[in-house]
Amino acid sequence: MSNSRNLQCTTCPAGSTTEGEIGSTYCVQMELNLLSPGILVMGYVFVALSWCFSLGYFVWIYRNKEHPVVSMGQIEFLTLFCLGTFISSSSIIALGGEALVSEDNTMASRSCQAIPFLYSCGWVLMYSSLTAKSYRLFK
Repeated sequence: MSNSRNLQCTTCPAGSTTEGEIGSTYCVQMELNLLSPGILVMGYVFVALSWCFSLGYFVWIYRNKEHPVVSMGQIEFLTLFCLGTFISSSSIIALGGEALVSEDNTMASRSCQAIPFLYSCGWVLMYSSLTAKSYRLFK
């Protein structure tokens, strides 16, 4: 097995030298640690399942809003919880954003920045609705 696929050769910048040779190349062994396609597909499948459950519960809530159990659960809080799970699970899609060394990494950087934003916004929606609901029960 050859290690050539783990080497990234780069041309030296103009005016610099490597061991006395102008314009030579140097090779650096790199470990990219990219996700395998199977892991990405599994993550996307889990996101799709989470979205389906979230949207399914959202539709179920509004179809049964007159039911005593649903109205006692207060539709606004249940809706916020569904929205929070939808947004929070969206952060898994951003986890799949990666770039090779030779590619433009703008999209990977934006994905990396979106992960904490999506996860924390979803978490805040879910747990603030739970906290407000608990506060209203024990008030």
